[in-house]
Amino acid sequence: YEPALPPAPPHPRRRACAPARGRRRESWGAMSRGGGARGTVMARHAFKVLCPESLVSTIMGARGATKDQIQDECGCKLVVSNRDEYYPGTRLRILIIYADENQGILSALDRVIDRIVECGEKERVDPSPHQREEPEFLGKEPGEYVLRACIPPKASGAIIGPRGTNIQAIRTEHNAKVFIDKTNVDGHQMLRVIAPAENLRTAIVRINEGVQEESRSEDFQQWSQVRNFGPGSPSSAAPAPGGGGDWGALATG
Repeated sequence: YEPALPPAPPHPRRRACAPARGRRRESWGAMSRGGGARGTVMARHAFKVLCPESLVSTIMGARGATKDQIQDECGCKLVVSNRDEYYPGTRLRILIIYADENQGILSALDRVIDRIVECGEKERVDPSPHQREEPEFLGKEPGEYVLRACIPPKASGAIIGPRGTNIQAIRTEHNAKVFIDKTNVDGHQMLRVIAPAENLRTAIVRINEGVQEESRSEDFQQWSQVRNFGPGSPSSAAPAPGGGGDWGALATG
């Protein structure tokens, strides 16, 4: 890998990414094979966000209306793991964003961050009674929010960079703390990004670059289809909200 990631592209917030919205809805229907949530979605790019239940509800909206709007506006497909299907060792459901164009991933992530901020403000006013070791959406410092994701192991190396140069650049340029769980769970590693909302938006652009580096490979396509780890999957952490695990303090405050 290069010693540092290239400069982040312009802020993706609210940029148009699916000019042919009507055709996009039709094409996603054709690309989902097998029907329903269990079908295979054929797309070049994918990104996995780990979501507390309240975030899933906010992204879905009434009868899936918010999810449909995000899909139409961003040219993407959103697939969520079923109830009681969590990332091992957590109470976090898996939201997979699929898109043929990388911009579709970035625009959808921007919408997800909107909902993280919304949930974080609710949590600030009224913390969850089930909250244990850490908040679901808020960082330790005022104004910080937390985005959790799971990434392929190869993406972990790309995000960290030689001797940590890439991840330190994210810290320096975007004021974002990034932590990657060292435990490999069926080809997945949990990642946390903690930053103020606008810094979270720009940092996730850089992180997504590392995730999409292998998007043309067969291994990545197989990884992108996994959203149910099954009851026998190894557990990397203690229960909710985000798991404990063997976290590498890859960018510290």
